[in-house]
Amino acid sequence: MTLPDYVVFENIVLVLTKRLRSAFNFLSHFFHMRPRVFCAKSARQYY
Repeated sequence: MTLPDYVVFENIVLVLTKRLRSAFNFLSHFFHMRPRVFCAKSARQYY
């Protein structure tokens, strides 16, 4: 395994981890916000 291949592989891993982290943060934020929206809609319907 030559040095350039290792550098390219490391860059690919870094980009993938950044994308996975951003996607995970977006999904966690989305799933944390959804129950509040559903509770607000149900509260409006009941009251």
